[in-house]
Amino acid sequence: MHRIESGQQLREVFDAGVGCIFNDFEGDHETSSSADFNKLHRASCEDCDPRRAASAMTVATSGQKLFFPSFREAVGWLMQNRPGNYSKCSRCNPR
Repeated sequence: MHRIESGQQLREVFDAGVGCIFNDFEGDHETSSSADFNKLHRASCEDCDPRRAASAMTVATSGQKLFFPSFREAVGWLMQNRPGNYSKCSRCNPR
């Protein structure tokens, strides 16, 4: 796992289309809306393409963006660090 630090890194991960991106919008601060905002995406999800639209993911928005080379690694980290405090993107349905 590593943190995506720039728009260039985000574009490279999206273009490669392998692995998962976790939008850690609210971090470990669990609120009633955490699962709605803390989203796990496939790296190839159109929501992760910073060139797509103004509403697409960017590193400038709240929260860190974390890259995982595999779904299995992402879920392991999430179960340990964000249990019940995330959801999967309904558009790309990472698995």
